[in-house]
Amino acid sequence: LGSIASALAAFGKSDRKQAAALQIMATVLVVTAISFCLYAMNTFFWRRRKIRRKEDGNFDDLYGPMTLSTVLLVSLATIFASSVIKLAENQTVKTFVQAI
Repeated sequence: LGSIASALAAFGKSDRKQAAALQIMATVLVVTAISFCLYAMNTFFWRRRKIRRKEDGNFDDLYGPMTLSTVLLVSLATIFASSVIKLAENQTVKTFVQAI
């Protein structure tokens, strides 16, 4: 996600017409990638702490994967909606339907 975001940001600088939309998409993807990394780091340290203390109990997270999936879905839906809106602004309805 981070690589795609940096590629979008670099491409947005060269294409003046779509710069704002590409920057929004890149920002959404960067925030999503950072949240994934922070969640993974938090889960790692939480599990390591439980193993070191030899605590009994579950090592699984019930809500984290669902939250990550929801964040990813929302970010991709935002990017898709942004792309569709930008495409609709730049083209007529007939060419827009043909593109889909």
